[in-house]
Amino acid sequence: MMTRHGYRRFNKEVEILLSLYNGALVAFREQQEIVQDKINNDRKFKYGEVATYLDEKEEEKYLIASNAFILLNKYKNSFGKEMRKLLLIRFISALEVFFVDTVKELFLGNKELFEGEQFLEIKYREILAAKSITEIWTVIINKEARKIQNQGFIDCMKFYKKKFGIDFKNSGVNFEKIEKYHVMRHLLVHRLGQTDKKYRTKFRDNRKLITISHDEIYEIIENLRSLVEYVNDSAVLVVNNVRRKDDIFQVACKYSFKLIKAVDFLKPNHTFYVGDDIVKVKDIIISNEQKNNDSIELIFKATPDIVKSFRKKLRGANKKGDIVILSKSELNKSKRLQEISNRYKGRVISEDDISKFISEIREKFGLSNSEAKKVIGLMKKN
Repeated sequence: MMTRHGYRRFNKEVEILLSLYNGALVAFREQQEIVQDKINNDRKFKYGEVATYLDEKEEEKYLIASNAFILLNKYKNSFGKEMRKLLLIRFISALEVFFVDTVKELFLGNKELFEGEQFLEIKYREILAAKSITEIWTVIINKEARKIQNQGFIDCMKFYKKKFGIDFKNSGVNFEKIEKYHVMRHLLVHRLGQTDKKYRTKFRDNRKLITISHDEIYEIIENLRSLVEYVNDSAVLVVNNVRRKDDIFQVACKYSFKLIKAVDFLKPNHTFYVGDDIVKVKDIIISNEQKNNDSIELIFKATPDIVKSFRKKLRGANKKGDIVILSKSELNKSKRLQEISNRYKGRVISEDDISKFISEIREKFGLSNSEAKKVIGLMKKN
């Protein structure tokens, strides 16, 4: 499930910037009327070189305009013109942050999307210093996110299409305009808005300096909003439509017990072996809650072999008298067995092949013999 954090953050930033711009325009127009009135009624202000300063502090850093007509023009044209350039820079920055946030959310929503044969360089100290698997995930997703941050819009678009099947060109937004906005932002940041031959030729725009009209700034934000809406909706569909391994290949259990004596294997940083794998307890614990009757309710989730090993530790502690198990259950067992049966929907198994099929799904999904038989029963109902 996606939190849509990136989507909400983008819209919040846009809301703040548009409010700033609209509010500033109201203030500029009011000041324009005040200055025009003063020009009409104050000859000294009109004809003299009367400078205007912030809070009447006559220092260069507080200067607004050196005379009345420059001041009038600034309120009428210049301030709005310059503000729109700054807005474009911020809008594109917000869009880039959204792209990075959404990649992170896609990773959290479905890690299968990032599976592949590509290599990832991680230092030993990054792995060994990690306190849990989630810290390793953080290292991985931050490296993926950095690819987006260090690349241009075209590369970002290719990344989304290749990795998630999300094609920006299907958003209904004029793709050339989105690309142009990014180039305009680049020129404003790195060339103070001065265009080059490449820009003028590619976008058929002969202006030597970047300018953005009042109507154009609203068009820009509507196009960016439409793109963000499309990418966000597509990302939600991607997460919801791709089957996650957690649904079938992991088992969740709930144990209620009283702790008589402290045991090491319940400590979050305790590690244990399952086959060749090293497992840290904190990576499999979903919740660890102290109840009113002094009992502990522990919910843990992992692959069947890990769950089996951890349950064996709990049984051992119960046998030694370190804990007293009050109740135990597997969560969502029926749902998991149904989902396994759905994977084999339409498959016909002959009587001669039942034993072979039971062995197959027991090994693949970590089922008991009775659970495997229930899956076959569900398949027959399907």
